[in-house]
Amino acid sequence: MNSPIRIVLSLITVGISEFFFATPLPVNARIIMGIFSLGLSELAYRKNKKLFVAGLALFAILGFVGGKSPAQSGGGTAASSPTPTAIATEDPTTAPTDIPTQSALPTPPPSQAPSLTVSQENAVRKGFDYLDYSSFSRKSLIDQLVYEGYSKADATFAVDYIDVDWMEQAALKAQSYLDYSPFSRQGLIDQLIYEGFTQKEAVYGVNQVGL
Repeated sequence: MNSPIRIVLSLITVGISEFFFATPLPVNARIIMGIFSLGLSELAYRKNKKLFVAGLALFAILGFVGGKSPAQSGGGTAASSPTPTAIATEDPTTAPTDIPTQSALPTPPPSQAPSLTVSQENAVRKGFDYLDYSSFSRKSLIDQLVYEGYSKADATFAVDYIDVDWMEQAALKAQSYLDYSPFSRQGLIDQLIYEGFTQKEAVYGVNQVGL
């Protein structure tokens, strides 16, 4: 068999192989397939020429079809490019929700009352004792504590430390005077002022007892 026919047959065989593998063969594989096809064609030509011609025609047809790429023949589909994935971004205008409000902030602890000295504490206790059994004006209670031997500073501190309603004390003192002696309105007002009540406290006390 002529050499050109062998070469064409070898090329057709390689084309058919690439068709079935659906990918171009490497160089070494093409060489092997060419040698194989040369030997096969020589054997077929010597055994049966008609069979050789039919095989050659079949190889030509398959080689022509196999030589086309899937994209050229329309049988393949183009590879779809990957769709980019949208990356979620944080909206900078969104205000954070974990910021504490003013009401959630810790409040400072209340300031502790100043500690009293022993003499101040005793003066306070003595002031409460006097108010438990009698009524006093602010001035008369300070004078009474000083009379008991407390310093003027400790006596004044104790009287101011005690929460006293001096208006109520004036009304109680006015009633105590009326319990053992009659008074005119003005006489009772003067007596309360003498006891150390202010003008306003004395008038209030007299009004409370009905004069």
